[in-house]
Order: sequence, then structure tokens, then C-alpha cells
Amino acid sequence: GKVLFANKSVVTLLASHVSLCGDFPEHMVDEGKHAHLYFHRGQLYQRDGDDDAHYLRPRARSFSQTLNSDDELFIDFLSSLLTLDPDQRPSAEEALRHPWFTKQAKLPLPDLYVPEDASGSSSPLELEPAALDSTFESPF
Repeated sequence: GKVLFANKSVVTLLASHVSLCGDFPEHMVDEGKHAHLYFHRGQLYQRDGDDDAHYLRPRARSFSQTLNSDDELFIDFLSSLLTLDPDQRPSAEEALRHPWFTKQAKLPLPDLYVPEDASGSSSPLELEPAALDSTFESPF
């Protein structure tokens, strides 16, 4: 798998989150117990070894590029789960109703395995028409 939020410290984890998900909502920064250690005037900052501080401006990255995917429903689903503000994030029940779970998926037909008999010749397997149907319906 791929690490979405690579980090070496709390501040780099926060920067990685901001890079992919956008800025933290102001009320979360204002109410955060330890926010003062990482945010100043709503901006993410980091102290270096000399105790000097500088603001971090994480470069924005998209979910589609980060995940190397063009599945718009999956990207919408995942980005909704990673919404920074928990009041705006879907509940587990709401997430399970997301179209990524509930849509009918059209899956490609698999290549049929054609076994060889003892003589070395092969003959295709006979399957019922229903076995060839490529439509998959989600159980949700």
C-alpha cells in the first residue's frame, strides 16, 4: 500500500494532511489543546534546531494523483472520510451508503481457464449463461 500521510514528526504529519486535505478549519485550530505548538494565527509553523520558527506552506496535491486513480467515486468516498472537520465527516452508516459502495459495478469477464485433458487437447468449459454475466451488485 501507499502511505498517504508520510511524516517524521507531528508537524510534518499535519503538513502532509494539509497538503492533501486542505487547511484545518479555524475553529479546530482555535479549540485544539496543543494547536499553539503547531499553528500561529491559523498558519502551520515549525521550529528548527535554533528555536527559530518559520511557516510551512505545504504544496497541494490531489487525491487522484496521490492514489494514481481516476475512479471519481472512490476518490470522492475517500476524500469524504478524510474530511478534517469531524462535524463535516460522514458517519460510518453514511459512508456505507456512498455510491462507491452502492452503485452497480460492471466488472470485466475473466479469461476462461481451458484445462487440457490427458491427451493434451483442450476444450472450453461449458458454462450456464448466468455464469457469464459480468454485472455485480453490491450487498449494501
